Formats: sequence, structure tokens, C-alpha cells
Amino acid sequence: MASRTCAQPPMTKPPSRPGLAVLLLASTWFASFSEPTGHYVLVVEGNVKALRVSAAVAKDAPAGGPAKPKPSEFRLSVRDGAGNELASVPMDLSAFDLDPANIGKPPKVTGCIVKSTQVGILLNVPRFAEAENYVILRGENQLGSLDAQGLRTLLAGGTK
Repeated sequence: MASRTCAQPPMTKPPSRPGLAVLLLASTWFASFSEPTGHYVLVVEGNVKALRVSAAVAKDAPAGGPAKPKPSEFRLSVRDGAGNELASVPMDLSAFDLDPANIGKPPKVTGCIVKSTQVGILLNVPRFAEAENYVILRGENQLGSLDAQGLRTLLAGGTK
């Protein structure tokens, strides 16, 4: 298949675009953050009231993730030291019983589907050099967090 290109006329003066300054400012702000350098696989455990990262492994490959993640009110926010969000990773917890009233009760069994209030998932998260906090959220409510030192402890095989 042949590819086509459109020849652009030579530009004699820059076009006047009022939104260009805003675009340049926004691109400068985003450029201040580095690109991810691989990813972490995080083990997230707990229940609908409190979630924590219990283990972590560093991977050199870029974070893959699902091609089209399911909408979720749960997410992990990767933040720098100033609290700026570097990435927001949705967490699909639809396989779990998320009713707080059921915590401590036996799992719900419907046919061959078992739903427990005990959450346990693997989460692929982009790795940023400037990341200082990994915050687990349900909407805007924080359910757990891990700082950079805690992540280094987990990566070294420790527990948190």
C-alpha cells in the first residue's frame, strides 16, 4: 500500500493562534515530568475499607495494562513529592464483594461465582523517577498509600 503525504506550502510567518500560548505552557508543564522507565507490578490487598500494597516487583518493560480498562471508582494515583499526579491507574475490583457490611462474613456464592470481601490483585503501574507516593483511592477517599521508601523496602524483598 502506497502512502500519501500532503505537501505543505512554505510558511513565511508564524500563524496567529490565541490558544498557542496555553498549549506551550501546558506542554512545558507536562515536559517537566519524565517518561516512565518501565513499570512495577504491585500486589494490592485488603478490603473495601482499606487497601495496601503488600509486595512489589520492578520490570524494565513499559506498563502494558488492559487495552480498554473497565471504568472503576477505584484507582492508584502515582504522585511526585509536591503532590502532582504523574499517572492514574484504574483498579478493576468488580470480582470482589465491595459491600462494607459483608466484611468478615463468608464469601458470597452464586452458582460457580465466588465473591469475597478480601481483595487481592496484581496492578501494573508505570515507574517514574520522581514518584514519591502511591495513593489508593475510591473516588476522592484515600484507602491506602505507600511512600517511595516503603516501595524500595518491598522491592528489596521486605514487608510493609
